Amino acid sequence: MFPSVTETFGNVTIEALASGLPVLAFDTAAAADWVRHEANGWLVPLGDDEAYPALAAGLARDPARLAQASTLACAQVAQLDWQQIALQVEALFLQTLGTPASPVVAARRHTLPAV
Repeated sequence: MFPSVTETFGNVTIEALASGLPVLAFDTAAAADWVRHEANGWLVPLGDDEAYPALAAGLARDPARLAQASTLACAQVAQLDWQQIALQVEALFLQTLGTPASPVVAARRHTLPAV
């Protein structure tokens, strides 16, 4: 459960997903970027403060639903491992310098998230 409506980067959300934990959050900021409603977690409309605890209570009574979302949690953030991040930074540096990317960076560039 991540009830913040002001967290911008959402490290807690990403860490939970990477650990295989589905996330319940408001549909805003980083949670809106990483949580896929009814897939790897649940998003509550921003401002619907009553829906949040109601959905949390419903999920607590439905372990099968939690388990299903858990299987998809890691996949959503798998591209954020340190090797992928280093490749993305290298690609940006090379692009800035006007230098062609190494074959490894060029091959992986299409799998990296946009910055």
